[in-house]
Amino acid sequence: MKATTIIKGLAATAVLALPLTGFAAPIDGELGISGSLAPLCSDGTDPCSMDIADGLTFADSGAGNQFLVTFATGDFATEGLGFGDIGDINDFLFNPLGPFPGAPGTVDPLWTIGGFSFALESVVIVAQTADLVSLEGTGMISGPAGYDDTMGTWSLSTDSANNDMTFSWSSTTVAPEPGILLLLGMGLLGVFGARRLSA
Repeated sequence: MKATTIIKGLAATAVLALPLTGFAAPIDGELGISGSLAPLCSDGTDPCSMDIADGLTFADSGAGNQFLVTFATGDFATEGLGFGDIGDINDFLFNPLGPFPGAPGTVDPLWTIGGFSFALESVVIVAQTADLVSLEGTGMISGPAGYDDTMGTWSLSTDSANNDMTFSWSSTTVAPEPGILLLLGMGLLGVFGARRLSA
């Protein structure tokens, strides 16, 4: 009788936990990109220079809002991204943050490539002079099936001498999956419930 009660409790726990078994992994790795850009003044100032720009445009690159991958590590490399791959990037405002054209807020997506996309949620101006713009921020990266959306850090720097853009992304620490904690709790409840019924 005791064994059957325990088996029934564990079976009920397993049935309740079935929807939680499809675990996805957080995205880990770094992606470097390069390309051409130009300063963007949302008020229409022309010419717009780096020191007065409040945004960046990639449309003037001749490549039509595209970038070139310079390196890929971790899950980016595992999914086949590498040097020479081409991705898409959208114009955006950094002061205040927002898509261009559009209202202030998250730039979603900032870039896309190979099933990955990055939604820029915050930005800090590290430096801005007549010769350069340097930005840092955070955002959410989404990937192909099997990956969880993952918070990441972002940085971009450019200078007017060659308009080269660099961009890197890396994952941050991820909290434990709520499904794992729920499954553990259900299992413990089943065991304690079985013990109580047998007593």
